[in-house]
Amino acid sequence: MTAPTRAAVRAFLDEPPRFAQLVTVDAHGRPVTRTVGAAVAADWTLELLARRGHARLRQLAANPRLQVLFVAPPRGDEPPAHPAVIDYGRPVPRLVALGGRAEPMAADATRDAYRRQLEAAMRRGHTRAPLRSPEQVDADLVGLRVVVDRVRAEGFGDDALAETWDPRSPDPTTGGTT
Repeated sequence: MTAPTRAAVRAFLDEPPRFAQLVTVDAHGRPVTRTVGAAVAADWTLELLARRGHARLRQLAANPRLQVLFVAPPRGDEPPAHPAVIDYGRPVPRLVALGGRAEPMAADATRDAYRRQLEAAMRRGHTRAPLRSPEQVDADLVGLRVVVDRVRAEGFGDDALAETWDPRSPDPTTGGTT
């Protein structure tokens, strides 16, 4: 992965939280996609909150592997100079696919995640979601921490249409992790 692509992806993910598509696998082995609100922490982890009883919790208990997809319009209006297979004459949308493993969060971590996400939303003027007391969070919500081990970025590089990397691996340009 190139440093400019990594920087562009990180800047894209650091924008205010947005909707993403969460992909899990059902009991029959079929992928299931649904929209969730998601913000990616600086260490590439995600904290997802789900209502108790939601099917995604059963799916993730059986298979904790998942993918979270962030999609946005293309960076420009030029189609790829070197299409991989077919020239569609259109620019490639930006896509960041985060693959990882969901881990249940403890009750106190779930309450903290709910509080942080609620406060951030309210600072942005988003006030329509239900306000839950800590007891209601315990009764209503389950927190999931997603440890990301694969990042795929499309539409961010100049020459490369897609790049994939493990954010836990050392960054070759700085020696730190990506």
